[in-house]
Order: sequence, then structure tokens, then C-alpha cells
Amino acid sequence: MQIECPACHARATLPEAKAGAKVRCGQCGRVYVAQRPGTRRESKTDTLTGKLLGGTVAAVGLIALVFVVRSQKDEAVAQKPSSKNEEVASEEPIDALGWNSDTIQTVVEIHAKATADDLDGVAGLLFGTQIAVREDGEAAGESFALLPATDREARLTEWAEGLLDSEEVPVAGWTPYDGEVVELTDETATVRLAVSPADPADGVEKRWVEWQLARDGARWKAWAWERWYTPEERRARTPRKRDYEKVTLSDGSVVHEREPEPLEHLATTPAELRERIDELYATMIDLNLTTEASRAQAELVQIGKPAIPVLLTGLYETPLDTHEQSIQVNLIDQTLRQITGQFMGYKPQVQEGSGTGTTEERRQSSIRQWFAWWYRNESKFQEKEVEDELDRLLQEEEG
Repeated sequence: MQIECPACHARATLPEAKAGAKVRCGQCGRVYVAQRPGTRRESKTDTLTGKLLGGTVAAVGLIALVFVVRSQKDEAVAQKPSSKNEEVASEEPIDALGWNSDTIQTVVEIHAKATADDLDGVAGLLFGTQIAVREDGEAAGESFALLPATDREARLTEWAEGLLDSEEVPVAGWTPYDGEVVELTDETATVRLAVSPADPADGVEKRWVEWQLARDGARWKAWAWERWYTPEERRARTPRKRDYEKVTLSDGSVVHEREPEPLEHLATTPAELRERIDELYATMIDLNLTTEASRAQAELVQIGKPAIPVLLTGLYETPLDTHEQSIQVNLIDQTLRQITGQFMGYKPQVQEGSGTGTTEERRQSSIRQWFAWWYRNESKFQEKEVEDELDRLLQEEEG
């Protein structure tokens, strides 16, 4: 039904069931009783005016009343919105997408009740029909709706227990502090909440939960929930291709090889150290630098394991088309050897005649051997003692 504010004449639409309810005008803030336009409701002013017209009040009272009525009319005209603003909310404005939206606050309430171990409270905020459809299809949703009330409550309690006991989805014991409405229609919503442990002593980082909600009558209820991972988290969780194989080279050597690929910094490497490693690597392979490059190499050796992914990526991404590039790859290989104590047979020059170089086959194989070694040893690798090597490098610089 259409209703109209008696003060500023702003209009809005309300369900028929709210006829006679008190509402607050979203335009001027006036609280009034929701009625269809044209419905006459006697006001105090009407009653007083009737008495005055009936002669029960003195003439001076009539003059005062006229003054009051005219003042109220002038105020209403001044507040009346233009036609383009006529359709306004009849209650306090609601942020449909922000933190105070009905959808986000529904999920915040679920977290609060789960943390308080309020099983019945959580069950009351779950949409059983939709959960049944999610688990077993449309027919299951129809069957759930036909169950006796006690059976429906029992099923809802089971789902609530599963939610409270979930180790994968952080709900019970997790406090929401930020969120967003990802999708919203009249009947469905997708909400993501950032949550942190209710007990800071747990020392766990923030996590995200994604909720699916639907309207059940007048309020929102949840029917699906899952841990949501940011793009950064997904990259960290996605395992790299870690296969390797034994290969027999033409000279009879048997080695382990793995196809090279770009590698990310270790997840445990702080942001500042990542930037420093990148800077040092760029300096080390700059063939126009001498002392600076040597110092950068020495610092990378000192950093150790956190520098290995960047060095391996350099092995993979640096082509071997020119003499300068071969020198760069040789510097990278030397740095890896100093950090790990491993030697994969890399030499910068290709063997010609009685030279001291190596074959192109073995040179290319040495790069793949480094990646196979890293796959097999990344988690258990511990840096070798590098103090003596560092001292030697520094002494060479000073000399």
C-alpha cells in the first residue's frame, strides 16, 4: 500500500501487514501511523477546531488556533520535497551493502551465537529448506518443508552443531570486524566477512568466510558457508608442479631433473626482506658494476635460503644466447653453490676442443637439476655455515 507523511507529504510503499504501524519518515524524521491515503484519522487539531466552531471556545481562542494551523501549514509546504524526491523511505534509511546492512548483521549474529555456544540461536538463523536443497537437491528441499516441526528443528540443530564444530570454517570463536556484500537481490545475498580470533592469545592471522543467505519471510537466513581465500592465499595454497625424473645423459651420467618455472618468494619471507633480495639480485647481475655486485652477492649468500627462489627464477628466465648472459647465469650458479654447498656441473662456456668448458646438454641439464634439488629439499634444507666463505669474499674485495 502507498502511504504519505502528514508533515512533508513524502510517499513510500509498505506491505499491507504494516497498516496501522508506527513508521519514521525517511525525509523529515516525523513518526506517524501508516495509513492508506484518504483514510481520515481525527487529530487533536480537528477535535479542537470542531469545538471552536461549535461555539464552546471563546473567540480569542479561535484566533489563536487559526494562527497555529496556518503556521503548521506553512511549515509543511516549506518541507514538502520536489516531485523527483517524492518517493522516499518511510523508515530510517538502511545501508543495504555496508556493515550495518541486514545481511551482514545476520551473519555477525551467527558468529556471536556460535561463539557463545548458543546452539538454538544458531539453528534459528539457518534456512533449512535451502540447506536441504544444497545437500541433496530440490526434492530434499520439498521433503524438508513437509516434515513435522519437531523434525525440522532436529535437522536444523544438526546443521548448527556441524557449523559450531567446523575446523575448516572459522565461525565459533571468531569475531567479525569487516565485511562486504558481494551480491544482493531481493531474495538472495552473498556476504564475505573478515574475522579474527576472539582470543588474541591464539596468535592466528585474520581469515575470511563467505556466506550465502536467502530470505525466509521477513528476515535473512544462512544456507551455505565456507572459508574464503584471498588471491594471495590461493597462490600460496596452490601446489607447484613438483614432479621430477631421473635422466640419463649422453655421457652416461644419471641425474634428477625437473622443468624450471618462476618461483615466488617463500611465504615466511617478510616483505622488507623480499624487496632487499630483489634489489641485491638486480645489482649482482649488473655487469657494469664490480664492487657493488660482489657485495650484493656476499649479502645474498648471508641471507641464505630466502634468496634461493629468486636465484632459481633467474636461472630459468635468463637465456643463454650471449656471452654476457652466460656470465650472469654463472654468477647465479656460484651464489647458489655458496648457499647450498651443491654443485650441478654448470660451467659458463661450452666445451670446444680441449677446452675446460662443458657440453650444452650438461649446461642445460644443470639448471633443471637445481629445480629438482629444490623440490626435493625445500622443506628440509638448512643453510650450511657460510662465515668462512663470506670472509674470503670480503677479503678479496679489500685486496
